[in-house]
Amino acid sequence: MLANLNFETFACDINKKMIQITKNILVKNNQSSTAEKVQFGAINNLPFEDKKFDVVVATGILHQAKSIKKYKKAIKELSRVLKDEGLVCLNLFTNKKICSTFKKVREKKYTYKTKEGAVMTLLPKDYFYEQMKKNRLILETEIAEKVKEINTGYRAILRANFIKK
Repeated sequence: MLANLNFETFACDINKKMIQITKNILVKNNQSSTAEKVQFGAINNLPFEDKKFDVVVATGILHQAKSIKKYKKAIKELSRVLKDEGLVCLNLFTNKKICSTFKKVREKKYTYKTKEGAVMTLLPKDYFYEQMKKNRLILETEIAEKVKEINTGYRAILRANFIKK
């Protein structure tokens, strides 16, 4: 969508199949130059230089951290690649609602395993905001924190924007 609106767009994913699907869609939509900018990379070790971006969009990524330590590293990476006064747009799951099918991962605070086997770290919203602030990412707008039922159960979904100060 961003590439179609003529934004210079870069992307990364840890799933090689998703990288190829994204590239194919971009080429199909006459966005070959953007397709070249889709690469392998993880949120806790982004393959981009410091202060590269004016805007970073991360939807459904941060809560996939397998521990608080990895979650904090991902936040640090978001801040690292973002220019001062840049914007981070996020969509993530919080611990406001824990699905009854989730199993707590022993010895890992806020970390759960879904019935499908996915591991997620679900932070309280205030603790998440605190971690963002420690990395100079200041809440600009909380769009919503809503509990929704999705195909794999109930989730508390937080949408918010942060400015790097």
